[in-house]
Amino acid sequence: MELMNLPPELLLQVFGHVGAKSFRQDLGRLTVSRHWYSYAWPVLVGDIRLTATSLLQFTADETLDLFLQRQPHIATLELNLTRNQDWTLRMLRKLGPAVERLATVLHWCAGLRTLTVRLRRRTLGVRGKALVVPPLADLLSFRHLTSLDFDAVGFATSHDQAHASPGPHACALLNGLLLTSLRRLRCRLDRVCDALLVQPWDDAPTLDTLEELVVNLRLHDVATAPGRHPGYRQAPESDQWSDSSGSCYPHQDTSTLRAILASQASALAARMARPRVLLLVAEIPFYGLWVFNALTGDERRRRHPGYGDVPWDDEIFAQS
Repeated sequence: MELMNLPPELLLQVFGHVGAKSFRQDLGRLTVSRHWYSYAWPVLVGDIRLTATSLLQFTADETLDLFLQRQPHIATLELNLTRNQDWTLRMLRKLGPAVERLATVLHWCAGLRTLTVRLRRRTLGVRGKALVVPPLADLLSFRHLTSLDFDAVGFATSHDQAHASPGPHACALLNGLLLTSLRRLRCRLDRVCDALLVQPWDDAPTLDTLEELVVNLRLHDVATAPGRHPGYRQAPESDQWSDSSGSCYPHQDTSTLRAILASQASALAARMARPRVLLLVAEIPFYGLWVFNALTGDERRRRHPGYGDVPWDDEIFAQS
């Protein structure tokens, strides 16, 4: 039997196995025939990858709205903002509005289930308050998501004191997704508070959806206070937590915060109907890698050769 004579349900599986990457490499592969195109096109638009450059191009074009709003096939989107040699400060300042517009358009994509967001201050080459922060909250408000990878090391995921704008910060937004729709959440942040894993009440119902959770805290940019244990973190005076600022420093030392998060993670694990992975990972200067497995209660400290792109999945705990 010829390929295109297969039943539609089998053809969908075949084209899904070929994957969007194959069609992105050569768009001519879409044009074998009209019948072929009807199966290949949904696969291509079902998995979208955007960099900073392509994001600005697409959001500057009015056809983006028409394209995304009419594509029920979009299931996966990856937004990867990494530094390019051609980047300028003007380009950086356009990222916020571009992300905001993308988020608005994605609300039309009811089939979107998997979202990956990678934002890096170091790779952007911008320090401190010079950074133009994209409106991350807009990307954390899709209640139809089932899988979220949120990697925002170095970005102000809560409102900056110098540019205070009251409202929920990333921890509260992630918590809302965590307790509703998500099956899988992996987040890497260097500002976090106990709002991330807080539960609404002690006798809250079983979590039937959540199966995997990995939280990675990148704390290696924090200087160690004189005379303190390397795990101690003294929050700057301007970064003390307050309801009005939405800032994300509720504790003055990492050991206290880790203990609270570990307790919350254990309580969360007890509520999960089908737990597979529940890990807390913290990279701490001069201390190493702290890993807590909330499913077993096991806590480990590991030396790591350097601070960088440490793998943040379940295999990190199995490493010796």
